[in-house]
Amino acid sequence: MPTIPTILGFGAIAIDDIVYVDQPLSAGKGEVLQSARAFGGNVATALAAVARLGGTAGFVGWLGSAEDDAVLCDLVASGVETAFAPRHPDARPVRSRITVGSDGERFIAYDDDAMLGTAPDFPDDILSRATVLIVDSYAIRSLDVVARARDLGLAILGDIEWSSGAATRDLRCARPTCGRRPGTAGPGRCTRSRPTSAGCRTRAGRGTARPAAAARGRWRRS
Repeated sequence: MPTIPTILGFGAIAIDDIVYVDQPLSAGKGEVLQSARAFGGNVATALAAVARLGGTAGFVGWLGSAEDDAVLCDLVASGVETAFAPRHPDARPVRSRITVGSDGERFIAYDDDAMLGTAPDFPDDILSRATVLIVDSYAIRSLDVVARARDLGLAILGDIEWSSGAATRDLRCARPTCGRRPGTAGPGRCTRSRPTSAGCRTRAGRGTARPAAAARGRWRRS
């Protein structure tokens, strides 16, 4: 059995089909200059960044059961542990079609009718041996698991895209799904003194490598 990573996470995994055109989107149409496919998703990208920075990271959301699944292969190639992720034959990634205009503006059409979150009975003995759980807006589908992780002492890092709605309301710092009380000392503490729509996040220490820089390297064409 592989070692349980220090940082676990679950959330949407995306496959993005990207088209670059020679006109701004406001023009209504344009010539295709380039096409690309990329693997993404907030949590998957963050976990890949952790692995690139030398940490141990594991994805524990739903994955397909086929061993040659493209998403699974990408996570493994990025250094992310997948042995503890629940499997289901119907699990699939979020699919996005992105059009990028000549001015850099983009339009994203996505289909998130997929199995998101994680298994409701995800085992405590795995959660308890990690120190951080990273979730995104889709964690609203597995709030019980997030709450159990909090109760086991994990710091909960929420990467929430939406400024309003159920996910923001239920995952913000004021709710019991935040891993640390605001102002509490210690690694992974909540650095905000009151709830905000951005959610509860940990803050990188001064002089440390920035995960965002490593994350950029994860987005690659297939």
